Amino acid sequence: EANALLPLYEAISNARHAINERFGDDDPPGKGRIDIDILRTKLEDGSTPVVEFGVTDNGIGLNEENYVSFCTPFSQHKIKKGGKGIGRLGWLKVFQTISVSSAFSNGGTLEQIAFNFVLREKNQIDTKEPSGGSPKEPGTTVRLRDFADSYGTRCPVKTDTIVQRIIGHFLPVFAGDKSPHMYLHDRGVVDLRKEFKD
Repeated sequence: EANALLPLYEAISNARHAINERFGDDDPPGKGRIDIDILRTKLEDGSTPVVEFGVTDNGIGLNEENYVSFCTPFSQHKIKKGGKGIGRLGWLKVFQTISVSSAFSNGGTLEQIAFNFVLREKNQIDTKEPSGGSPKEPGTTVRLRDFADSYGTRCPVKTDTIVQRIIGHFLPVFAGDKSPHMYLHDRGVVDLRKEFKD
């Protein structure tokens, strides 16, 4: 169960780092925002397992420096924040389909990049045309789809359980009041900061 959620934690952690990079380490509680989407399917037995996670932030985006870091295994880019440069590789262990879209500022204008992150020996990045309308601000969305092997059956089903796991994983962040606004969307909206305080 813990391994099934590791890619979600990694995506949330990346979103936090991007928000810190855009707004500064002390301001995320004010301006930063992370939205976590849960998509489900309904099976014949009535159960509704999770089939996809989406994590969207309003951080700095995948500018040239961050994109190069993303494409570099064992990157030292986030070493001061505790990053080891390998977390996103875990996405490929648990999920079969990973898509990333991002908007970032370049010389005062907003540019976009979109790609699929693919499990193969070389060229793990498949770039594609960004979809949707023009972004209003920087930010990134990561979508994790299609559980590999048995991970899907290990993923928690109850919304409350997923909420508790996320809060538990990022407990020092919530306890230190350093969390950006964080909302989980699944059969309603859960404010994770409020849930922690309650």
